[in-house]
Amino acid sequence: MENAEQRLHEEWKANNDLLKFYEDLKQKRFAHFLTIQTAFLVLMPQILLSGMIFPLDAMAVGVRWIGYLLPLTYFTIISQGIMLRGASIASLWYAYVILAVMAVVVFTGATLRFRRDLAPGGKSRAGESPGTSPDTPSTPAGAGTPAGGAS
Repeated sequence: MENAEQRLHEEWKANNDLLKFYEDLKQKRFAHFLTIQTAFLVLMPQILLSGMIFPLDAMAVGVRWIGYLLPLTYFTIISQGIMLRGASIASLWYAYVILAVMAVVVFTGATLRFRRDLAPGGKSRAGESPGTSPDTPSTPAGAGTPAGGAS
């Protein structure tokens, strides 16, 4: 009887491990699916509204202004100017400036968010030293040394 229970336990453990593996794989596939869908959600409007496929002048005024908020619009202006028209870099200075400003804004926002959310040794609250948390009890000075702190 004990042997049958042991065999049943081993089968259950093997099936449980397989189930955990399947669940982990399913979560990774879902994350991959969400990543691809988000990429399409971001890229398709940029491609359609940037003037890469349809000229900006042919779009309605409201849609054209949405296109002017996208960085791909200015990259398209620069690349078409250089490759198709042979324009000098000096004649495309406004597109370069706008792209540089967009890059600075995005980089600054990303840096600030990294410092706030992910940086190790983040901001400490008032009255706490950087290495402690409110859940960890602090030890009084000299508590871990013999004779009241003298070593």
